[in-house]
Amino acid sequence: MAKQENLYNNLPQYCIYYCSFLIGGMNMPSATVRISEEYRRQSFIEQANKAYLALRENPEAWETELKERREWEATLADNQSVNK
Repeated sequence: MAKQENLYNNLPQYCIYYCSFLIGGMNMPSATVRISEEYRRQSFIEQANKAYLALRENPEAWETELKERREWEATLADNQSVNK
């Protein structure tokens, strides 16, 4: 049910996008695809933000994340070129 409520909360924004695409000369199927992609991207970012927040709220998991980042950052100091 939460997913459906989220869709309804965002409906006006997507209606505005949809209408602007149609007014701009985009046909209905193309506008629908574009709106669907915009919604997919927004949903992905919202889910990533929630996961990141949950990670930050767990001190042990956050410390593990920071440790892994430090390990990856150390690989940048090996003087290897990224663009080979």
